[in-house]
Amino acid sequence: MGVTEQLFRLEQVARRLNDGSDRLDRSLVEIDRALGRLMLGFEYQLPRPISETVHHDRDGKRVIEVSYLGFLRMAPTLGDSSGSSEFHLGVKTLKVFEGRRVDDEQPGRVVPLIEAPRAIRHAAVDQIAALVDALASEVEAMAEHIERRNQVASTILNTLTPPKDDG
Repeated sequence: MGVTEQLFRLEQVARRLNDGSDRLDRSLVEIDRALGRLMLGFEYQLPRPISETVHHDRDGKRVIEVSYLGFLRMAPTLGDSSGSSEFHLGVKTLKVFEGRRVDDEQPGRVVPLIEAPRAIRHAAVDQIAALVDALASEVEAMAEHIERRNQVASTILNTLTPPKDDG
């Protein structure tokens, strides 16, 4: 196969990849919007990483980058005049430097999933169902706690409120 045929094949495959990636990105945006409409107001991060890469710094020490999928608080964007942060599907990436104490590590970088590198976005898709399931479990537990606390508060309120005089 000549170079011309290889370039043609590459062009066709690249177009399929890019078109598929664009469709996937649109789906991720819609999933993110659906989760945002729930107004959960809390962060959750899956315990297992969706990506782990290892490279070496200029001194030859290993640098491990670990990325986690989550429903995370995002800093307001530059054009957002409200100044409020929102929760979105996101990726938290931690760097672990060989030879450094854990206390010296950076807190991690959080980016919206849709802005993460393509390989990370694609890996995240395989874990979104697990994230949604974990969010549902967390919300269910929180709802049960708030119901119990409302009962306690009502009981306390009833003991503090004087009985009504029927006469």
